[in-house]
Amino acid sequence: MEVRGMQAQSSVAWYGKLPSLGDFAGRRMSHALTTEWDTWLRAGMDELRRTDDTGWPDTFVNAPLWFFIARVAASGSPVIGALAPSMDRVGRYYPLTVMATAPRAGCALADDAAVKAFLAGARAAIVDARRRTLSVDELDRRVNQLPSPFEAGPAVEREPSLIHDILSDLSEASRAHQSVANEQQAENVLLPAGDWRMRAANLREQSLWWVSPTIRVGYQELLHEGACDRWLFTQLFART
Repeated sequence: MEVRGMQAQSSVAWYGKLPSLGDFAGRRMSHALTTEWDTWLRAGMDELRRTDDTGWPDTFVNAPLWFFIARVAASGSPVIGALAPSMDRVGRYYPLTVMATAPRAGCALADDAAVKAFLAGARAAIVDARRRTLSVDELDRRVNQLPSPFEAGPAVEREPSLIHDILSDLSEASRAHQSVANEQQAENVLLPAGDWRMRAANLREQSLWWVSPTIRVGYQELLHEGACDRWLFTQLFART
């Protein structure tokens, strides 16, 4: 019996609209989580239209990319990821999300370098999906190669398998290539201020949101009390 090394089995999912596609798309996000997340985002988009009937599109598309750590009702487990404005091929606006779900209850986030590498890769995937109009499969390959931002779980025992080993080696080679780019980009990712790990570990009915500084926007941070709602959405996408 072979014992594999420590490896976090978090699920990295994505969901939203892409400029290369005329409809919603996503991979690896559970039905329950998709329903919860989509209900919030749709309500938020409705709120933008209600509060600014003519100017909301410009406000929305110029909103920054937000990183977040939250606990979702669908699983009760923490999620971490990136959320940014996007649109489909015919110009219908809707955010694009990349998020990782904890592989098990009580799972802690990995070290700063791993978290930053994941967030950098998530951000780059979203940016490229919007600017380079990545296809669904191209975006999914990028997202599927992201490193886990969670601590590794127990070693997994399995029977030896030559095919499994070959596929694993190919996957690891691809991930290693992508990880070099993620590590380089991670230098430009700023984590939340203060003892953010303590705050993240104690999140119940809260979510932590922040913007890593760029040449266009400065650092922003928001700790939201309660479930994700319309007010939160307007704070993320309708700030002036």
